[in-house]
Amino acid sequence: MHVDSLLKRCSHRVYLLKLLRSQGMSSEHLHQVTTALIISRFRYALPVWAGFLTIDLCNRIQGLLQRLYRAGNIKY
Repeated sequence: MHVDSLLKRCSHRVYLLKLLRSQGMSSEHLHQVTTALIISRFRYALPVWAGFLTIDLCNRIQGLLQRLYRAGNIKY
């Protein structure tokens, strides 16, 4: 399913964000990169698949967002 592949790609991008943080990128710039690489994908696709998401997929998306929040890459 498309959601699974999107979550896999976003997990790879989380690793990229960790590398950028380890090389000294500021938290403001990390937030901008996270928004561009990950959050924008969900904002684009969510209206289309919102009715087809299972509880498991919702939990996986929420888990990814929580990982990004704990790492300081996104702010609420």
